[in-house]
Amino acid sequence: MGVEQIKKYADPEFSRSEVLANARYIFANTDEYMDFPRPISHKIIYIGGITCDVNNANSENLSDEYKHIFDSAEDGVVLVSFGSLAKSSEMPLENKEAFIKTFEKFPKINFIWKYENENDSIGNDLPNVFKQKWLPQKEILAHPKLLAFITHGGMNSVIEAAHYGVPLIAISLFVDQHRNAKMLEYRKTTIIVPKTDITESNLVNALTTLTQGESGKEYRQKAKTLASMLSSRPMQPKERFLKYL
Repeated sequence: MGVEQIKKYADPEFSRSEVLANARYIFANTDEYMDFPRPISHKIIYIGGITCDVNNANSENLSDEYKHIFDSAEDGVVLVSFGSLAKSSEMPLENKEAFIKTFEKFPKINFIWKYENENDSIGNDLPNVFKQKWLPQKEILAHPKLLAFITHGGMNSVIEAAHYGVPLIAISLFVDQHRNAKMLEYRKTTIIVPKTDITESNLVNALTTLTQGESGKEYRQKAKTLASMLSSRPMQPKERFLKYL
């Protein structure tokens, strides 16, 4: 909610600067195991992952359609989603073609692609591409055969991937997404492909590094280690939020 809406509907005297100065705590949607090391005051309470219930998001709850996608993948599955604001169906055509050519280069990997236009036939001729208008993202991330997640780097996607131990290819688009991508690149669980450099060559190189050979094993191990650290904290985000509140 914007400042003007808060003044209109809640408090005509509302001042952002006064609220921040007088706040006893500021709950931040990030996590100290993910974020850059930095000095903070005692007011900052990390609650990143508060909506990410790892124990309840079970891949066994996936529909038969998704189970078939995972079961039929020889090497594994890659999830491709750019969130709810940036739609894959509205990408420039040259970007879509770069993705399609990349998918063709990995026939043993199945790609689940969040693609919002059901009438668009792009990629329909590829047997390893499965376009979906909506995705059960947490359950997909929880599946042990998921190799990687190609994402826009939104904070919720970044946090969920970290909690489930999934390495990323981050193609950040705007605002906080650039920092989010750098944050996990620093943790060595993410490869960044700039949005201005979406080419077949760059995508193939990034996906090969992230999923194949020793480099792929290293990225997956780093991602699993980060997930283990997040799950073994003395206080989980919900508990931390309630205690401080």
